[in-house]
Amino acid sequence: MASLASQYAAFMFLPMGVNILMSTYFTAVDKPLESMIVAVSRSLVFIVIGLFLLPSFMGLDGVWMTLPFNEFTTLVVSLGLFYVYSKAVASKEDEGAEPLTKVSHAKAV
Repeated sequence: MASLASQYAAFMFLPMGVNILMSTYFTAVDKPLESMIVAVSRSLVFIVIGLFLLPSFMGLDGVWMTLPFNEFTTLVVSLGLFYVYSKAVASKEDEGAEPLTKVSHAKAV
């Protein structure tokens, strides 16, 4: 049982890192809503959905598959948010506006 669970868990480490990176990236570029969506999806929403859906189809294996399911579905959401954000940055730069990621520094008096 434990070896099967560890095999299921091995599938979640790469998307977990990308999800954490995306949440941190959105925080760094001053997009707290997108960061919160990724963080809450990862820590609550898809875990609850997975725990309700997967065991009814897969039995006990569905419980173990909940965390990989959670990370992969959150990965889809975070990459979708990143795609939308990068399109917005590109369109603002095409219009000649300042990039959305540029930080303005106040002059010291």
